Amino acid sequence: MNFGTRVAFDSGKNTGSWIPAKDMGRNYEKYGYNVGCNILGKGPYPLCPSAQGNSEGFCPIAYPNAIWYSLPGSCPSQDIHSKSSQCQRDQPGGYCKGAPTGQGNCTWTYEEAGEVDIDELVGIKQAYGSHSEFCRKGCLEYVKYGWGRDKGKCISWWNSRFDVSKNQWRMDQVDRAFLSKYPEMPSEKDLPVPPCDFNQEVFYKGL
Repeated sequence: MNFGTRVAFDSGKNTGSWIPAKDMGRNYEKYGYNVGCNILGKGPYPLCPSAQGNSEGFCPIAYPNAIWYSLPGSCPSQDIHSKSSQCQRDQPGGYCKGAPTGQGNCTWTYEEAGEVDIDELVGIKQAYGSHSEFCRKGCLEYVKYGWGRDKGKCISWWNSRFDVSKNQWRMDQVDRAFLSKYPEMPSEKDLPVPPCDFNQEVFYKGL
């Protein structure tokens, strides 16, 4: 496997995944500070409160090929208010500068690539000047409940939130906007996503 289990980080603290008693601590002791992944809709989250989920009770995800990753930073056993210097030395996490070596404390890195302004992308800045003015006009990006739900008020960019083809269109719009702003950078299609090859049975057997 190239990936471990995708754990949740709440306020910077590892709060577990499939088997919290194992994946909150023993996970890193055994495998190092591994990057976790899970294909959304296949567990452990999100769980569905009703029959709308699949046979295992997990919510279907309306975005194609959606993957959730976890990248452990220093002192993952504590939240952001309790990360002492000692804890950060004892639990260095997997971030390292330069290319990751694969050692337990050097499993991932990142670099600044740029950003896209969502208000520009959906047309709020062009039509209203600012998000605060958009709100002042009584507009909403998306109406979740009641009359007029599943669409925006004043804008239509988020209409039909559970339509897979429209969600793919939204993803493509973000990619195009990024390329327009940073033409020297690769597109999403130029950087194929590595397969999420986490194997639950094999992973936990080792813990």
